[in-house]
Amino acid sequence: MEDPGSVLDAFAHLLRGVMHRAGALQHVLATSAFVDDDAAQMLEVTRRQRHTRQSRIVRALARRKMLRTGLTQPKATDIVYTVMSPEVFRILTVERGWSEDEYEAWLARTLRTQLLPPAPVGMRAGSAPSPLRLRTSSLEREENLSARVEELRIRDTSRYRRTSGLSSLHD
Repeated sequence: MEDPGSVLDAFAHLLRGVMHRAGALQHVLATSAFVDDDAAQMLEVTRRQRHTRQSRIVRALARRKMLRTGLTQPKATDIVYTVMSPEVFRILTVERGWSEDEYEAWLARTLRTQLLPPAPVGMRAGSAPSPLRLRTSSLEREENLSARVEELRIRDTSRYRRTSGLSSLHD
């Protein structure tokens, strides 16, 4: 396992994407479960599956003796299940107006501080990328991708001109 903090950061990023795509649907299912037995059963199955998947994160940390001292696997699983819930995502992003960048940074930081031992002196305990850093990284990736696409477009245009005999018309 790579650096456990980085793994938790990756889970936070992954969950952000899942919640972006399915958070509203989860809310509809949870709301429908109050009045519809089939929806209630589906919600129970969904929650059980989520708990099972998320408990794997904790098991991996526990196997490597990376859980915070005194934190049991069941308690750690409860923490992960709670902070990675669709309800918490909805409260923060819909009800409280947080951006998804802010949510992701908070989730990564919360997972680190709640699950991992404190960082050694001189290192930032529970650090996670700031929302600004996440945006910057995203912008840098987009700029790099745009530059690469432009580079390929120019190369392909030049190749097309050479093979079609158009290069003498434009040079």
